[in-house]
Amino acid sequence: MAHMECTVSWTGAAGTRSGMGFVAETGSGHVIAMDGAPDAARPEFGGQNLAPRPMETLLAGTGGCTAYDVVLILRRGRHDVRGCSVRLSSERVAETPVQWYGAATRVRDEDVERFPGSLDGLPLLLPTAHSPLRARVERWLEQHGLRPRIAGEFEDSALLALFAANGLGVFPVSQLGGADVLATQGLRLLGSSADLREEIHAIRSRRGLHHPLVRRLLGQATR
Repeated sequence: MAHMECTVSWTGAAGTRSGMGFVAETGSGHVIAMDGAPDAARPEFGGQNLAPRPMETLLAGTGGCTAYDVVLILRRGRHDVRGCSVRLSSERVAETPVQWYGAATRVRDEDVERFPGSLDGLPLLLPTAHSPLRARVERWLEQHGLRPRIAGEFEDSALLALFAANGLGVFPVSQLGGADVLATQGLRLLGSSADLREEIHAIRSRRGLHHPLVRRLLGQATR
């Protein structure tokens, strides 16, 4: 598989119209703008709907990869392809608080008692910028007036947990993923952020909704 990369940057700090706008720069030299939905209750934390939402671009990418493969396979088989469209939808099936973990040798009792203020004195290990959780964490830190030092960024969550267990910093993970984190020895729970939550979405095709297995999985996830 060819190596691909993409850099997603927040544009809100540049004085743009939307405070929740993002620009994605692909390795192939293209730019994709994204924006959030308006938030009537707290306008300062909402977007202006000036571009597709990040989740919509995820749907577009998933559908594009699927359609690309279908058309390519059919054309290689010398079939007369007249059209191809993929209709996808997503829905939130779960929402879970974010917890913070660090090495038991680094996370002290006073750090637990002072959480989340103790994050200012601890090095942070975070997912890379393209992770949806990263943007939520950065907004949450700003809301709480926290400016911790970012010691590392990781795409692999297992590697992130391993570095944390070796005392290099603390990191956030959804409560649903906490059971997997505890499998890494030497970690201690620093605290739980009730007002910082990660959403779990299911992406499916329109036809797939009626499949018994899909309906069962969605039903289990939303309980």
